[in-house]
Amino acid sequence: MKNPFPKTSGIYKIRNLITNVAYIGQSRNLHQRFKAHTSLLRRGQHWNNHLQRSWTKHGESAFLFEIVAL
Repeated sequence: MKNPFPKTSGIYKIRNLITNVAYIGQSRNLHQRFKAHTSLLRRGQHWNNHLQRSWTKHGESAFLFEIVAL
């Protein structure tokens, strides 16, 4: 998955396209936060158990990373 985020601060959303459940977060560097989320999720080590279980169940292709506000 290509990193869709700029190296700027903002609010982002990780949405499961199957269940339409979303995780909302904020960061000073959206680019770095995207890398951290995807790396942890791919390794099965994300700190948010609900997000990790959903990622494991539905797969990476079921998720959309979106910018909510810059």
